[in-house]
Amino acid sequence: RDATRSHPVSRISTTGSVFQSDRYVGIMRAYLLCVPLCVLLGLTHRGAPLSKQPLSLGGIDMSELEVEMSAGCDPNDDGCEVVEPLVSIEMRALDTNATVHIPPRPIGGTEAANVHGARDAFFVWLTHPPDSFWVNLAPTESDRVIDSELGRTEVGKTMLDADLLLKRTAAKLLHPDHEVGAKFWNELYGWVGTRGARLCHSFRQWIVPGVAKMQVTAASEASPKAMHVLHAPLRVMQEAAYVSDGAFGFLAADADEAVKAMCEGADPDARREADALFERIVLPVLEREVNESPEYSKLRAAYLWRVVGESYRSGLVGDDEDGDGDDADEDTREEAREEARARNAARLANVTRSMDTRAWRRKDASDGWSPGKVFESYAESATRGEFHLTRDVSTEGGDVLRRTYFHGGIDWRAVPVCVRRRMGFGLEEEETCVRLGAGGGGVDARHGSVSMV
Repeated sequence: RDATRSHPVSRISTTGSVFQSDRYVGIMRAYLLCVPLCVLLGLTHRGAPLSKQPLSLGGIDMSELEVEMSAGCDPNDDGCEVVEPLVSIEMRALDTNATVHIPPRPIGGTEAANVHGARDAFFVWLTHPPDSFWVNLAPTESDRVIDSELGRTEVGKTMLDADLLLKRTAAKLLHPDHEVGAKFWNELYGWVGTRGARLCHSFRQWIVPGVAKMQVTAASEASPKAMHVLHAPLRVMQEAAYVSDGAFGFLAADADEAVKAMCEGADPDARREADALFERIVLPVLEREVNESPEYSKLRAAYLWRVVGESYRSGLVGDDEDGDGDDADEDTREEAREEARARNAARLANVTRSMDTRAWRRKDASDGWSPGKVFESYAESATRGEFHLTRDVSTEGGDVLRRTYFHGGIDWRAVPVCVRRRMGFGLEEEETCVRLGAGGGGVDARHGSVSMV
C-alpha cells in the first residue's frame, strides 16, 4: 500500500517489444497488472454498470454492458493476481476540433494486434445508439435481422457473421460423430430408453457481454496514462434463459408456443430433458469456442472496442481529470470525479452528434456481402438442415435400436405467424395469422403459431 493513499495501488513491470500489424509498426509495452481476486469496483462509487440500456432482441446483443474497475493491489498480498491485459489503451481525450478523427492507440496487451485491426469499431460504438447494438437471425423474422445503419458498418458485418457462425458451431458440436454431440445424443436416447417417443426440440443461443474488468494506471516517465481491459468474456445463453430475464418474460412464453407449434405430437418431457442436456453438455463448450476460437476473433475485438468506447461515453476519459486531490476527503474526491466525468461525457456527446457516420461504413462493399444474403444462408441451413442421419445401435441386451440424429430441416413456410394487436385502451386484442413463404395467406388463428408482439 502507498503510505499516502487509502486505497491499494497498482504495481506494473514493463518490457519493450516490437509489434507489427496492418502496416502499423510501433513499440508496444507489455503490462503486468496486479488485481485483487475479489475486490472489484464499479466505475461509479455504487458499482453500477456503465450502460444499462433495455435489452434489445438479437442473436448477439451488445446493447447492455457492465464494467468493473479494479483498484489494484500489492502483489505480495494474499489474493492478489498478476494479470496481463487483453489490451492496453492510451487514455487521451478526442480532439473536438479535428476534421479527421483518430481512435485511441493500443499500446499493449495480448489482443493488441487484433484490436488495432478493428479500430473503426471505436467510432461505430460511439456514434450509434446502444439500443441498435444487436443482430437477430431467426427464420421467421427476415425483416428484423439488423439495425439498418449498423448493417452498413464492419461491426454489423462482424456481429451478423458471428451469429451465423454460432449456429453452425452449435450444429458441429451436436453432430453424433463429435465427442460433445455423441455424449448429448447418448444421454438423451439413454433417457428415452425403448419408449416410442418422438423427439423434437429447439435450441437457440444468444451471445451477450459478460462482466468486463478494467484498470487505469497513471502516466509515468516510461508510459502514458492508460486503461487496461483485463477480462472481457462473452456469454452464450439459451434463448429461454435470456429472454425471461427482467421485462422480457413474455418472449419466453412466445418462444415456447412457437416450439409447440413446430413440435406438435412430440414428447414434451423429452424436450425438457434435451434442453437440460444441451445446457449442461453443449453450452459450456460452445461458449469456450466463442471466447477462444480464432473464428470469433473479430467479434472479440469488436467487443473490446465496445468496452473502451463505453469508457469514453461515460466520461472516464476526457479533458477534465478525475480531481482526486490528496487534500480532500473521499466523498469530496468522489463528487469531483463524478462532475468531471459528467463534463467529459457531455463534451463527447456534442462531438459525436456532429460526426458523419458515413466515415465508418464498410470500406469494401464490393465483396457482395449484405444482411439479406446472410439471412438467406441461415434460412437455407435451417430449412435443409445441417445433418440428418439414421443409425442402428446395439444395446447390451442384444436389441438393435434405430436412432435418428438431426439438426434443422424445418419447412418454415408451413409455420403460421401471428401478430397480436390491441385495438384500443381496455379493448380486446385482434390476432391476424399468415403463413410464411411466397405462397402465404391467411390462416385460422386457432392453429399453433409463432406469436410476435
